[in-house]
Amino acid sequence: MEGEILERRSRSLVFRTRWHVVAWSVLAAGGFLLCLQSYERWGDPTIDLGRDLYLSSRVLHGQVLYRAEQYNYGPVAPYLLAASVALFGDQLLVFESVGALVGLATMVALYGIGLLVGGGERRGALVGFFSALLFLRLSFFASSGSGFNFVLPYSYAATVATAFAAWSFLLLLHHLYRGRSLSGLLASGALALAALFTKAEVGAAIAMVHGLAYWTHRVSRKAVLGLGAAAIVLFAVFVGVFHGRDATELALFAENVGKFAGSSGTSFFFRMVAGLDRPLAGLLEVLGDVGKATLIVGTGVLIGSAPALSRRGQRRAAVLLGTSSAAVFVCLLGLWAEAVLFRATLVAAVGLLAWLVARRRRDPLLLLAAFVVFSCPRILFQYHPLWYGFYLAVPAYPFAAYLLGVRLPEWTSRSRLTAAAMAVIALAIVVRFHVETGRTLQKMTSRLVTSKGALRDFPIGRAEAIRGFLDHAERHFVPVRDTMVVFPEAVSLNYFTGVRNPTAYYHFLPPEVDSPAIERRIVAELEATRPDHVVLHSRDLTEYGSAGFCVDYAFEICAWIERNYSLERVFQAQEGASWRLVLLRKNERGLGKG
Repeated sequence: MEGEILERRSRSLVFRTRWHVVAWSVLAAGGFLLCLQSYERWGDPTIDLGRDLYLSSRVLHGQVLYRAEQYNYGPVAPYLLAASVALFGDQLLVFESVGALVGLATMVALYGIGLLVGGGERRGALVGFFSALLFLRLSFFASSGSGFNFVLPYSYAATVATAFAAWSFLLLLHHLYRGRSLSGLLASGALALAALFTKAEVGAAIAMVHGLAYWTHRVSRKAVLGLGAAAIVLFAVFVGVFHGRDATELALFAENVGKFAGSSGTSFFFRMVAGLDRPLAGLLEVLGDVGKATLIVGTGVLIGSAPALSRRGQRRAAVLLGTSSAAVFVCLLGLWAEAVLFRATLVAAVGLLAWLVARRRRDPLLLLAAFVVFSCPRILFQYHPLWYGFYLAVPAYPFAAYLLGVRLPEWTSRSRLTAAAMAVIALAIVVRFHVETGRTLQKMTSRLVTSKGALRDFPIGRAEAIRGFLDHAERHFVPVRDTMVVFPEAVSLNYFTGVRNPTAYYHFLPPEVDSPAIERRIVAELEATRPDHVVLHSRDLTEYGSAGFCVDYAFEICAWIERNYSLERVFQAQEGASWRLVLLRKNERGLGKG
C-alpha cells in the first residue's frame, strides 16, 4: 500500500513538473520572439522615460529626491535604478535589463496566482499559463512608442509597484487559502507597503485588497496593527529624510507628491485618460463591449453544451448546435477579439465583487475582482491594456483566466469544451493584439543612436533632429562644465549628453506650471542658476488641453528666456519638417532675442 501511495505521488510530481516545463517553455519562446520583434522600440526619446534615466545619475551624485530634484512618485524606483547604475554602468542596456527583470518577476507572480486559485495540477497550470501569456503579450513588450511596456517604461515606479503588488497579492492568497502563516502575511503586507512607497495608486489598490481580505477572513488584529504601525514608521522616515530643510529646497508635498492636486491641466488630462471627459459616450462604449463579450462567451458555452445533447441521444441536434455555435463563435472572434473587451471584464469584476461581498465573502474570486476594481479608477471607461492600462490592467489577467477558464465552466456544468472555448478567446485576443502591435512597431523606422544606446522612433523627424543635436553637443558642449534646461520636457537630452540641468525642475508641462507662484519659483531658479543652454522642442500638448508651450501658458518663463538667450541653431530632419529642436545660447549681456 505504501509503495502504491509513493508511486502515485511520484506520478503526480512528474505530471505537475511536465505541465510547468511545457508552460514556461512556450512563454520563454514567445518572450524571445517578442523581444526580437520589439527590439529598441521600447522607450520614447523625449517623453517621460528620461526622468528615470537622468534622476538615477543625479542620485548617485548626491542629490536628494524631493529636496533637490522634483519627483512625483515614491522613492523606491529611483534608488533601485541608481544602485543598478552604480553596479553595472549607465547605459540603456542596464535600464532595459532592470525593466525586463521587473517584468519577469511580475509574470512569475501572475503564474503563481493562477496556479494557486486554479486548483489541481492541470487547471492551475493552465490558469497560470494564460495569466502569464496575457501579460507577456499585452504588457511586457507591448509598445506604442511611448514607453508603455515593462522594458523601458514611461515610469519605472509604475512597473516596480505592479511587481510588488502582484507578489503581495500572491502571498496574501497563499496565507488565506494555503498556509495561515504569520510570516507569509507579514511579507505580503511589507510588499504592499513597498508598492505604496513606489507608486501611490498601485500601492493604494493592493492596500485596499488587503483591507477587504482582513475583514472577510477575520485576520489577526495583532498582525493588522503591526502592519499599520510599520506603515506609520515608514512614513515618518520618508518625511524625515526627504522633507526640505530650508526655503532653498523643494517642499516635499507642495512641490512633489501633492503638486497636481487641484491642477486644471492634470484634471483635464486624467479625465481624458479615464474617459470621464465624455461620460455618456464612454458608458455606451462599455455597454457595447459588454454585449460583445456576452455574445462571444455565450456561444462558447453553447459549444460546450453540445455533448450533453449527444449523450441524451439527440445527436442531430448536438451536431447542429455544435457546428452553428462554432461558426458564430469564430465569426465573432474575428470581429471583436480586441483588447478593448477588457472593459467588459471590469464590469464583470464590479458585479461579482458586489455579489460575492453579499453572499460568499471567502471566495478567492472576490479578492481577484477587488484587485481589478481597486486598480481601475485611472482608466475607468478606458479599461484595456493600451496606454496606462499596460500596468493598471495587469490584475485583469488572472481574474479573466480564472473566471472564464475555471468558474464559468463549473457554473454551466460544461467543463472541458467551455474551458477550451474560453482559452480560444484568450488566444484570439493575444493574436489580434500581436498583429496590431506588430503593425505599429514596423512603422518605427527612424533609429536614434546615442552614446548610451539606441532607440527607434516613428518617422516624424524627431530621431534625426535629436541625432543632429547630439552630434553638435558632442563637439561643442563640455559636460562637466556646461548646464542645460530643455522645454517643455525632454530631460532625456540631459541624460544622453551628460550635461546637467542646474535647476530642480525638468518637466514644464501644463500640470507642472499651473499657478503663478510655481512659475515665479521656476523663473527665480532659472535666474539664480543661469543655464548655459536652453533647448525648445516640438511637443504636442493637446492631451493637456494646451495649444503649446509659450502659446497659452508659461508666459513668465518664456519672457525670461527671450530676455536672456538668443538663437544658436535649429535642428530638424529637413526644411519644413513638423518636429524640430531649437538650441538657444546664453547672451551674457542680456540682449537676447526670442
